[in-house]
Amino acid sequence: MRANILSQCNVILKSDLVDERDVLAFIGTQAETLKDEEKPLLDLRKTARIEALYQKCLVLLHSDSPESSSREEVAETVKQLQRLVDGKTDARLAEVLSHLYTKRGQLGRAFKYAWQHMDLDKKTTTGYGRLCKLAEDLSWPHVAQHFRDQIPVLFPNIYELF
Repeated sequence: MRANILSQCNVILKSDLVDERDVLAFIGTQAETLKDEEKPLLDLRKTARIEALYQKCLVLLHSDSPESSSREEVAETVKQLQRLVDGKTDARLAEVLSHLYTKRGQLGRAFKYAWQHMDLDKKTTTGYGRLCKLAEDLSWPHVAQHFRDQIPVLFPNIYELF
């Protein structure tokens, strides 16, 4: 399954329809010189490239091969993704960086980006569970307990009528 996703992402990224230069030019100039008919097409290309890079990053980060070539490929893919999205407002980049820093053993940064991902995206029980695990790994039991206590309050299982 992961190999299939990775191969599809590579096909999208290597295709001429989603050229990195065109996408970066579109982002840089905000398409001021483009006709109105061309803007949606370039926006679609940008979205396709970002989504392919995002999925490729997730697959590479969740693979178990510690090869140096995959490590370099992850770094290059993350760098390409950072060039295309806004780092402060994109939840996908925050999620990728959280997984990247967890894999590298930089748990403080991983916690920061996991928190940022939850702020940008919807809050879920799995997100709080991830924050609990990272807090425990950082030897912050009080923070982990705080997040564990918040889960039943924010996500009640049963809604009882009065």
